[in-house]
Amino acid sequence: MRDTRTTRHHNGPNIALYPTYGHWLACLTDGDAAGQKYAASARNMIPDAPVETVPRFVTQLPSPDMEHFQYKAGFSDVYHRMARLPSGVPASMRKAITKAIHQESKPGLAITVASDAAERRRNAISSLLRQMFTEVLQQAELNSDEKDL
Repeated sequence: MRDTRTTRHHNGPNIALYPTYGHWLACLTDGDAAGQKYAASARNMIPDAPVETVPRFVTQLPSPDMEHFQYKAGFSDVYHRMARLPSGVPASMRKAITKAIHQESKPGLAITVASDAAERRRNAISSLLRQMFTEVLQQAELNSDEKDL
């Protein structure tokens, strides 16, 4: 059974973190102003965690959103392809992302980027996301080991 307490940030939607047997898993936020507020709220929800461990639980993208982050992380060709921009025609990052979202959808783009990353293998995943996934897996293993005690 898991505790699904939800906290409402006064300036945004619900932020749900799932403490399982006293362990927090992860919170990933955008790098824009709203994401900064969500990250601060998530950090405040972990009052007893040592300061050095908080980054393990809260990851903030160094870009305004996941699309800009992935574009900069090597997936610009995916966004240009999904935007159906003619090859060889220069387009700004913002234009490519906006057109790609209009042609597809945010979830559709995420699936396309994930599929492309799978084909490229492990090195296609940014070190920031690899580190976050590693922390989540390590925390899950710790939770599992403690349940076995």
